[in-house]
Amino acid sequence: MRVLCGHDADVAEWVAARIPHVESDGFGKCVGVGVVGQTGSLMAGVVFHDYQPACGTVQLSCAADTPKWASRKIVRAILHVPFMQYACNKVWTATPHQNERAIKVNKGIGFRPEATLRHQFGPKQHAVICSMLRSEYLREYGSDDVAPGAAFADGFNGRPINAEFAREAAVGSARV
Repeated sequence: MRVLCGHDADVAEWVAARIPHVESDGFGKCVGVGVVGQTGSLMAGVVFHDYQPACGTVQLSCAADTPKWASRKIVRAILHVPFMQYACNKVWTATPHQNERAIKVNKGIGFRPEATLRHQFGPKQHAVICSMLRSEYLREYGSDDVAPGAAFADGFNGRPINAEFAREAAVGSARV
C-alpha cells in the first residue's frame, strides 16, 4: 500500500461519490490523501476540509472500498498532514449515527465521540461528532521529527506539506 498525495480534486471526488450526504456538492477547498493498493487502484481516500486556521481545526471525511487500508503506518501518515504539517490542534468527523462501522473505525484509530448533532443530515439522521486532538495524536502515533515548515507550498492557503510527501508527490505516491 502507498499514500497518494498531490491529487486533491481526484481523491475528493472519489470520496464524495461514496458519501451520500456529500455527493455532487463536494467539499470545497480541501486536501485529499488517497491510499493505493497493490493493483494501483484507490482503495481509500481521506479529505481534509472546513479548515479553520484561526481555530486550529479541520474536518476529516473518509471513504474506503475495503478496511485493509487502515494500517497503523497509513493512518499515522494521513493524520500527519493536519497535525504536523498544518499544526491543527483538532481534527473532527461528522458521521451518520446509523453508520456504526465508520464510528467503530473512528474509535479504533483514536478519535473520541464528543457530541451528537440531532437531525444534522436530515430528519432522523443524526451526526456523531468524533475528534482527535494533536496531543492525542502525538501520544498515539508519536512525532516523526519532520519540521512543519519543511517542504514546498501546497494544500491549504499555500501552507507547506511534508518534504517526503513533496518529493513523492512528484511521482504520484509515497510508500508507507
